[in-house]
Amino acid sequence: MNAEVPRLQITSPYADLDASMRFGSRLFEIPSLNISKNGNTITGRVKIPLNLQPGEKVPLDLDQPVDIKIQADKIALSSFQSDKPQVTGTIAFQLQASQTLRDPLVQFTASARDVRATAVSNLSAAKGDLSVRVADKVLTVDGKIQQQDVHPLLLTGRVPLDVGQIIETGNLPDDTPLQFALKWPDNNLGFIRKIVPDVKVVEGTTSVDVGINGTIKRPDLSGSIRASLSRFQAKTDTVPPIADFSTIITFRRDHVQFDQLKGLAGGGRFGVNGAIDLTDGTNPKFDIGVTGNQVLLTRSDGIIVRANFRSKWNGRNHR
Repeated sequence: MNAEVPRLQITSPYADLDASMRFGSRLFEIPSLNISKNGNTITGRVKIPLNLQPGEKVPLDLDQPVDIKIQADKIALSSFQSDKPQVTGTIAFQLQASQTLRDPLVQFTASARDVRATAVSNLSAAKGDLSVRVADKVLTVDGKIQQQDVHPLLLTGRVPLDVGQIIETGNLPDDTPLQFALKWPDNNLGFIRKIVPDVKVVEGTTSVDVGINGTIKRPDLSGSIRASLSRFQAKTDTVPPIADFSTIITFRRDHVQFDQLKGLAGGGRFGVNGAIDLTDGTNPKFDIGVTGNQVLLTRSDGIIVRANFRSKWNGRNHR
């Protein structure tokens, strides 16, 4: 069984496709691929080995080489927004795959440059890079987001990944070990005023240092998220001012612990305490309490609304 489409052209409001295709009992191939929209172009080629023999568990030949290369350069984000663009900048990516499907070599890279939100034009442009690689049955991740007003956000990761086994079984084993880290060093929260013009005053810092190890079934967490906010005030009185706010959320093996989360809202004290149990990573258990004493909720035109409250969230989400 063999079939060939020398040229396939599709025009639509979403994008225009121009490609050629070959299909046989041993191979599916797209020798030429071109997807375009508003001057942006994605090009590439695809070759995937098949095994359509009766009795086979999957229709792919895991022991034959795969050949994939798809790429795009400087895709304008504004071109995907019909009205006045809310986000501008460019993105680019490249996906390459080779070797056999049982143990492929896969490399995906993506980048974003000069990304801006038109609603906050006084905020400096951001850029980001992401690399995902699969080689020798190991997946590695390396990402970075940078913006002039804050420190870089860094993501790294490593996971054993048996692509052939996943194709045959249709799932990723629960005992797959994890090794991920997310870091965002101490940052001054003053940049929030550039993002939210309605904020009059914000004084504080925040940082993130989180690690994930263990397995998919039983993740082993470490690190913390910390924030302190000595003063927050909006330009409108309907939003209560916040003072003396501090939070420390720590990650300890299979628990997320709210060691500290408290502050003053219009002079009324509020707090959160408790933990999230991730012993079963696919079905977390919550034990979280929220309290408040004379907490200011809103005020306007001589109306002041305060509240006392005490609530508890305990148990698992039903699936």
